[in-house]
Amino acid sequence: MLKGAKILVADDELHFRKAAARLLEREGCEVQLAADANEALAQLSAHVFDLLIADVHMPGNDGLTVLREQQTVPVLVVTGDPSLQTAVEALRGSAVDYLTKPLSPERFLARVAEGVARARALRRLDDAERRLEAQLELVAGLRASLFVAGGERDDEEPDAASAGASSASEDELPAVVADKLSPREREVLLAFRRMPRPAEVASSLHISPHTVKNHLKAIYRKLEVGSQAELLAHLSEAERAHSS
Repeated sequence: MLKGAKILVADDELHFRKAAARLLEREGCEVQLAADANEALAQLSAHVFDLLIADVHMPGNDGLTVLREQQTVPVLVVTGDPSLQTAVEALRGSAVDYLTKPLSPERFLARVAEGVARARALRRLDDAERRLEAQLELVAGLRASLFVAGGERDDEEPDAASAGASSASEDELPAVVADKLSPREREVLLAFRRMPRPAEVASSLHISPHTVKNHLKAIYRKLEVGSQAELLAHLSEAERAHSS
């Protein structure tokens, strides 16, 4: 079940990183290691992973920062902190499970397998949703071409209200940002700016949170940012430049 899974282990304890890597590689996983949160975020920006295994307490930015900053990879939190408050904070982020050290290899691998299975299931769902979106866009295009071919509304000019609404809609994102994104990615970014939680964006756009996270990952890549904070800062800077 774990063969071929791409996993990032982020923990400041060298012993745990090495032990986890040995166990996972023995199961056929491809493993990358990070000693702190900043290194983990850099790895997440540069590579695609099925699962992130992260401690909560690390030097510099902690593991909770990683949970807040990235919303695309499921996270298994493995930590020596047994407090309920920390567990709640982790599970409010992108954590799929929360384990306290020490733990047996069997329990560790079982939870990793569950996390990877969930990630793969979500990816299949996302692929299905992308195919459905492509089909819906095709249907919309065919419908529009039939209107033109039939001469319906072909010679009508848009009224001032609709033209103004269209202009306002186009102006919601600066051109330097909008031109780099697909129509769906622009919708996701506009919704994300209003409510920066994937679950809320998903609800407003009637898609799954996993699909939102994948769109955000594509947006991060196209806009060359590595986190939610960088994305919002980049958008604010582009808007200031656009209005000046």
